[in-house]
Amino acid sequence: MTADETQQDETGDDTSNETSDELPSISTVELVVMVVSVVFTVSLFLFATWQAVTGAGMAAPVVGVTETSVEPGGTVVYTLELRNPGSVGLVRATVSAACASPPVTLTFENVPAGGRRVGTVVCPAGTTDPQLTVESWVHE
Repeated sequence: MTADETQQDETGDDTSNETSDELPSISTVELVVMVVSVVFTVSLFLFATWQAVTGAGMAAPVVGVTETSVEPGGTVVYTLELRNPGSVGLVRATVSAACASPPVTLTFENVPAGGRRVGTVVCPAGTTDPQLTVESWVHE
């Protein structure tokens, strides 16, 4: 008898030995676990890609003048504030004031995420704008 022929079992019912191309049935629990696993894996991959593209909150520091005073000799003293708006701290940031030649530089260290540091720059008499720029910074 071949595999495709019908035979009778002991009770007299016809049984078939036909081969089937059907996949084994998957239970609902297995299907749910599989879908959740795929969604979780894809979301992790997308999150890692997004973090690589956006830089994870590494915003550039911002510097500004908070106070100006004129000394008796006419020199102008500027009080500066370096703000770190990012979500990652700064190990070091260098600020340049182009009010003198060569430019005056200040280095701020250990500025926390969302934090600030204050410094002072002395410029020659008659200076109205210290022309501040953040030259460089290093994230933690």
